[in-house]
Amino acid sequence: RLQAERIAAFSEYVADVNSLAYPEDKHVVHMDPAELSLFMKRVDRA
Repeated sequence: RLQAERIAAFSEYVADVNSLAYPEDKHVVHMDPAELSLFMKRVDRA
């Protein structure tokens, strides 16, 4: 039974991605642009 639920969940996920229903803005974690810029500068130096 668990395998059937897992397959159903992944099937729904794939359908949502293919229909562009996922991800929506509510699923995105937003970051302050200045913080992102600082992060990217530090990553480039690593």
